[in-house]
Amino acid sequence: MYKVGVKQKRFNEESLTIEKVKAELPDALNEENKRVNVDSSKKLACKQYMDYDGFHQMVLGANLIPIKKGSLDSIGDRQMKWHGMNTHAALTDILNKNYKDKADILDSYVDLFKKEEELKRVPKTQSEFEKYFCSKLKTSEDRFKYILNIPISEAGTIFSSEVNSELLVQILKVFQEVISDRIQMQNDENSTEENESTGKVIFTYIGDFMNVIGQSEGFDFCVCFLGDEEKDIVAQICTQLAEIEYPDVGKIKEAYQIE
Repeated sequence: MYKVGVKQKRFNEESLTIEKVKAELPDALNEENKRVNVDSSKKLACKQYMDYDGFHQMVLGANLIPIKKGSLDSIGDRQMKWHGMNTHAALTDILNKNYKDKADILDSYVDLFKKEEELKRVPKTQSEFEKYFCSKLKTSEDRFKYILNIPISEAGTIFSSEVNSELLVQILKVFQEVISDRIQMQNDENSTEENESTGKVIFTYIGDFMNVIGQSEGFDFCVCFLGDEEKDIVAQICTQLAEIEYPDVGKIKEAYQIE
């Protein structure tokens, strides 16, 4: 390793052998991973405004890894094992090398995991669904993931009261885009039977979801606010549902007042 102020010896190519590299590599990787882990923990402690004791404990535990079940049985093995790098340390190291705005990127990374957890949460009420669906989720992909978390058996409870017409329009647009993407995927020359089977499951879920919403209280009043464009979307969805022989297409057309 290069040290400041120390005269470096001339490199001798003859001393560089595969055996020597193999022997030194585990220790070199362990040393580098430890440096990254400790450095990462220091920065994380500073970011969280920890006192000295907290800072000290973070550094002490930076390079620890959990012991897996049964690992004590092989504690006497002499085989060299490399020390792992924790994921936060790896991320921080990458950010330090490649990005200027490290704090903002790290925050967005943390927010991404929070968002993934939120997407898995099943809403309890329509207002909770609407708040997250409309204000937090911006893409049809994320919105559809969020909808898919709702079991059809619970959708009737969540949308038992009158559905907001603006929310309904947003849901229909998501369904239209999802169906359009699936059709394009199935029409691809490389499409497989698995893709078609997955598409049928997705279409069936969409049909069941629309059917449940259509049975909510005061839905006929909500439908009055749908324009021609929105009703065209419903008609297109019904056409695709009919192609997979979805049994309740008629109920959907009746609920959404599609001729």
